[in-house]
Amino acid sequence: MYQKRMMRAYNKKVIPREFHEGDLERPYVVKKAFARGALILTEVDGKSLPNPMNPEPVKKYFT
Repeated sequence: MYQKRMMRAYNKKVIPREFHEGDLERPYVVKKAFARGALILTEVDGKSLPNPMNPEPVKKYFT
């Protein structure tokens, strides 16, 4: 019972982030978004980052 209440309270505050290919996260662009959330980012000039990233530190950039 306690665990269910805690789970509900936690889930109310969690905002799922969805990224799609082509989304802009200054100064990067999402090259590929995997189903479990990992992202492959490229710089605006086309140079790819060496490793996939988790989406937690990434924020969408709106122009």
